[in-house]
Amino acid sequence: MEENYLPAEEQEAEKNLPFQTKNVLNNSSVIAKGFGFSKPEKLKKKAVIDDIFLKGKAIQKNSFAFLYLEQPNAAGVPVQAMFAVSKRNFKHATDRNRIKRLMREAWRTQKSLVYEKAIAQQKQYAVCLMFKGREIPPFSIVNTTVKELLERFCKSISTPQN
Repeated sequence: MEENYLPAEEQEAEKNLPFQTKNVLNNSSVIAKGFGFSKPEKLKKKAVIDDIFLKGKAIQKNSFAFLYLEQPNAAGVPVQAMFAVSKRNFKHATDRNRIKRLMREAWRTQKSLVYEKAIAQQKQYAVCLMFKGREIPPFSIVNTTVKELLERFCKSISTPQN
């Protein structure tokens, strides 16, 4: 069994590599540059989700609703998102999962609009994108509707609230 020993300087240099530290996840500019939907960007805390539904503001378009709330998060990302589809309207989990996949894909490709606004204002938001329709929509409709909702959201957070 061969052991590799590094001089103290090289050990210190290895400790400071960005891919080995947890602080990389806290840097929102690193996450915002990519088109992924990483773990820190997913909204999972029940208390925050309850706050969105109780205290949050809503924007609606067609069968979609976009709920949002200014909420600091421990992950350090500008926006944490969740996606919801009514179990009442879609009995089969495969149908609900399909719609959520479509919404996540639309969010993933267009979230840079929201990230730029949130980073410029130095605020953090928790958002929920809901589908309330009764039929599975095609991706083109989901994509255009999510884009319009995000533009309206950016407009609403950029105007000062009285």
